[in-house]
Amino acid sequence: MRKFTIALLFVASNLFAQDNPNETIEGVRNISVSNIPFIARQYNVLPYKIADYSYDKETHKLYIYIDETIARSGPDKKGNGVICYDMENMKQLYRYDYSGSSDMLHIVGGYILRDESLGTLIKDEKTNKEIAFLKGKIAMFSAKHKLYINTNGTAYDITTGEKRWKAEFKRKIPWRNVLAVDDDNIIVGTEGIHKLNFNTGVVWSYPMNTTLTSMPSIWDVINYSAMVFAPVGYYAKSVGPDYNHGMCSNVLVDSNNNYYEAGSDRIISVNKDGKLRWDNPLKIYNTGKSKVWSSGDTLYMLSLGYANRQNLLVRQSFPYIDAYNRNSGRLIYHKELGTNEPVIDYLIDEDNLFVRTIDLLVRFSLNKGILYMQHYVQDEDGFRNAFSIIPYKDLYRRGQDGYKPIDAKHKKSMLLLGNDKVYAINDKGEYEVCVGEDRAYRMLTVDDKEVFNSKGQSEFICGNRKVAINEYTDAIFDNRVLIVNEQSFIVAECK
Repeated sequence: MRKFTIALLFVASNLFAQDNPNETIEGVRNISVSNIPFIARQYNVLPYKIADYSYDKETHKLYIYIDETIARSGPDKKGNGVICYDMENMKQLYRYDYSGSSDMLHIVGGYILRDESLGTLIKDEKTNKEIAFLKGKIAMFSAKHKLYINTNGTAYDITTGEKRWKAEFKRKIPWRNVLAVDDDNIIVGTEGIHKLNFNTGVVWSYPMNTTLTSMPSIWDVINYSAMVFAPVGYYAKSVGPDYNHGMCSNVLVDSNNNYYEAGSDRIISVNKDGKLRWDNPLKIYNTGKSKVWSSGDTLYMLSLGYANRQNLLVRQSFPYIDAYNRNSGRLIYHKELGTNEPVIDYLIDEDNLFVRTIDLLVRFSLNKGILYMQHYVQDEDGFRNAFSIIPYKDLYRRGQDGYKPIDAKHKKSMLLLGNDKVYAINDKGEYEVCVGEDRAYRMLTVDDKEVFNSKGQSEFICGNRKVAINEYTDAIFDNRVLIVNEQSFIVAECK
């Protein structure tokens, strides 16, 4: 699924355009503009819900994906679809209806790709005419090369449906963990590191284990929603086939085009030609999903303590941090964080690694390899339901004289966002609310525009002036603000 945030629901009205820049926009709750050349338009998708959206910067097309009809007994019973808008002229171009969830449909370079039970349907976006129906589900696609690759590793021409090439590997690989090297090449990081070229297919392949099949039929399922909203008894038992997978890290590439990845039992580095540079076994066998990154000549790996099984998250190993010499693969240190619970959130901030699990807060020195903070969460801790870690440099508070950074004494504290407050927790586990009723503001930069974003209010720069929008801001593109609600969306344009 694409990133999607549902904003506050307001009473929907008909499509309108408001050209008076000095008045509150009628019909849109909590959106006001003062002394700014500004136009806002609201679009409704009643009786449907907005499930997702995407934007194509090259063609200036906004795609709104709709799902789950609300008025099933009404005259319009079409449940799912995508509506395409021309953002240059703010006009609807077409609506395409289909069955299935929104993540089964992709629009690529003027063509519609749709996953169906028996294969993939290709249609022309302009005419809606069928081009081909091919076996296999969509794994990935390239708009530049007008091709898509199915889960069997076969590449097809989107414009004709003709087969271009077939990727042959030593073992079957799931098409996940994909890294774009450039416009012509990709890295697939499951069951090893594999380089493919969109024109020719497999360039090289280095296998590594990232799955675990020798598992009992009963396993611990991690219910993350329960962890966030009601973190009590958040384990559930489930029975079924399949196996634990996704037991690997991201694929990291350095400036010399060397690649690094951790699997379930080892961490490796290969060069740009697919030749092994070094191979080091992990101290914890059957490690689950992990994260790798580098700083200078040091490569770091954080074990996250979970894996995938079917469409679930399951416990696999536990959180720990390793440091390696990036050039030789030599282990510098191995540090277990002191919990068997999976990682909910983490933040890498210069020398500090902050980790949040359901029962533990950690501040770890990457350079020294030591724990500055290891605080086990207690029932009386006021921040126990705050789970999102906020970087210090992104956090501002609003005062009478504008936006100011929070107190410098919190620079080394763990900053947790929850219940519209930000809690600063020091190394002793002591906490205070550093941003409270005045809201938690984060400074962001989108398309070279400074943006203050928070629950309840957002701002963006129009020329040298700030525009306040009292709703969630979902995206900013082409000098426009997109606000997505449950059954409608607003495009606010700065003139």
